[in-house]
Amino acid sequence: MRQTYEGGILRPTGIYICERLYESVEPALLKEIFSPFTVEVFPQQCGTGCCCDSVFRNAVERVFEKYGYVCILTCSCQENSFPGDCFDGRLIETKQGMDLLLPPGLFFGPDKADSCFVLPSKSLDNEKYLSSVRNFCIKDGKITQIVVPDTGSGAFDPEFVHVAGKITGLPVKIARMGLDFFENSLASRLYESGYRQMERAVERSEAEKNELDRKYSDSLVAMDMLGLLVGLKNEENVIEATIELISTIFSPEQVVYVAVAEGIVTSVSKLKQGVGTESGLDKLRGSELPEISEKISRSGFILPVSVWGEIVGVLSVEGLDTPSDCEGYLSTIRLFLPLCGLAIRNARNYSALEVALKERDDEIELRKKAEEALSKAIKKLVLLSSITRHDILNQIMVANYYLEVAMEDYVELKVQLSPAIKAVDQIKRQIEFTRDYQEMGVSPPAWQNLAPLISECFSVRDYPAEIEVVLNLPPIQILGDPMLGKAFCNIISNAYIHAEGMTRLEISGEQSEDDFIIRIADNGQGVPADKKVLIFRPGYGRIHGYGLFLVSEILGITDITIRECGKEGEGAVFGIGIPPGSWRRAGN
Repeated sequence: MRQTYEGGILRPTGIYICERLYESVEPALLKEIFSPFTVEVFPQQCGTGCCCDSVFRNAVERVFEKYGYVCILTCSCQENSFPGDCFDGRLIETKQGMDLLLPPGLFFGPDKADSCFVLPSKSLDNEKYLSSVRNFCIKDGKITQIVVPDTGSGAFDPEFVHVAGKITGLPVKIARMGLDFFENSLASRLYESGYRQMERAVERSEAEKNELDRKYSDSLVAMDMLGLLVGLKNEENVIEATIELISTIFSPEQVVYVAVAEGIVTSVSKLKQGVGTESGLDKLRGSELPEISEKISRSGFILPVSVWGEIVGVLSVEGLDTPSDCEGYLSTIRLFLPLCGLAIRNARNYSALEVALKERDDEIELRKKAEEALSKAIKKLVLLSSITRHDILNQIMVANYYLEVAMEDYVELKVQLSPAIKAVDQIKRQIEFTRDYQEMGVSPPAWQNLAPLISECFSVRDYPAEIEVVLNLPPIQILGDPMLGKAFCNIISNAYIHAEGMTRLEISGEQSEDDFIIRIADNGQGVPADKKVLIFRPGYGRIHGYGLFLVSEILGITDITIRECGKEGEGAVFGIGIPPGSWRRAGN
């Protein structure tokens, strides 16, 4: 156990870690590289102010009484940093939260500021934790997504992802990652601190100091290499940089890297082209990768490159410059290879993303051209329909005129001519109906304020004043066709026409789970059970206006539903269901 010397007392170095974070990183902290340090877990602080909380700070002070130096690791859900001069400089400062587990550029990209990192747990109170996360996101105002890491430690649970989305109300993204970066980042920081404080420690044997130097150097080399590789977006560039780094550090006679994807060798890269290899790996291009195991000798080694259990490559180093240092070389390579694998996986993901974005852009371009062609066709059809309808109405007017003249001149034919006049009037209404129907769906849906839409129905038409009208509508907006207002007006008009004995009309709205429900209810005679579906069919009730068929079609453009749910004898009730995505609170 690493000791520090203070006032004649030997004290160990401690890692003080949040119990929620510990579940995600436990396998790494149990490794031999952290054996010199004592790990102590503290209760989850989320929702209590974290390190700003006096109770927690008092607990930390007690921890510093036990240890010479302490590294505090939290999930970083709130402000939880200590001033640099706290505890006489004995606080080992390191990264917090998601930055502990993965370099920001490797997962978040430019969107890190819009993401909130939350840790899963199978043993702690997730609802209380996620409630504090929700409050933090609301206070921040810029968070657009929740990120849940899966480190492979066993703490990840798909149910946690579902609960996180439900409580926070934000989309949840799963970040699958290993613990290599966490292990190397934390180890380099701890050993760096130990290295700098070595003069204050009690005298150690020369072997202990050399071991500390080696671990510290290995960690720094691995982190430097990761810094070089993490920014590369092309797999070939990652492999080229890997070979160049190994050549620079070890000065071998030959370096061979075999790239593997789904068990197939996709490429073979060498330090010296045209020079054969002892391993024979340069002959595997295009073939299935044979079973590979570690091969280590004083002159070199062959090691598989894996990430999250999948082999992504094989590295062969031959003819080491100093064979006697093979063990030291191997130690550095073992630290470096997981980071190399992670960089290769990142480059492959980036390439796949570029392909997907290219396909998406091509699809969008094709869809845009198709929409433009369809729009032109619709405009031509609308114009043709308008001209034809205008001509038909003119001919109907002429026919109606001569029929009325005939009735005046030939009174004895009035009985025979009356049905003809009614038929002509019906044809006129049907033609006018097609004009309204053709306008539906021509323009794209738009957000419209509900209350003004309803109020306008009463301002453009005079209804009997003795009927009480009650409006109880919250300030919401509806995504609907430009004819949405006419649809509401038609429902209201139907109530005045068909609701016999109506003295009250109430229009209200409320949220029901994720939907928003509008109720238009009267206290008339109601709709008979056998007509509740029939009234929405084509051809029913058109004589009085647009017809409920047209109403349902207008609403259906943005997946809004309508049904009659009243009781016969108690009044008609039209329930209009607006799904998520087609309604929002005004101002949002």
